[in-house]
Amino acid sequence: MINHIKSLIFDCDGVILNSNKVKKAAYYKVIFSYYGDRLANLLVEYLAKNTGKPREHFFTHFLNNIAPSQILGPGVEELVLEVGEEIHKGLMECEISQSLFELRENTPDLKWLVVSGGVESELRDIFTKRSLLVFLMLGFIEVQ
Repeated sequence: MINHIKSLIFDCDGVILNSNKVKKAAYYKVIFSYYGDRLANLLVEYLAKNTGKPREHFFTHFLNNIAPSQILGPGVEELVLEVGEEIHKGLMECEISQSLFELRENTPDLKWLVVSGGVESELRDIFTKRSLLVFLMLGFIEVQ
């Protein structure tokens, strides 16, 4: 049956990179630095229940519905930039799935694709810097 398969499609978080906790930790760290533990946890709870949405959505929701209006802090754009930097750091440091190397050896003729809710340009950068883009012969499909 594998003879009929021409492509394999992978998710990034938790499949290629062991990064499931990276994004949650990044959002928590950014919000904690301005608003403290309680509000950072509220955002992380909202994030867990509403995955797959753009970063702007989460920070807009946070500022409009969670953060008290009397507390002044950065706006959506600044928060998005900061969380992007934290996510980038985490993706550069997290473990690469070891079974991927063996699977690639056993499927040299298959095209490998990544489908992710992550930002394509950021993932391409991570995969390039971590020498995965060439190794995996990846194509990216960004889901929004």
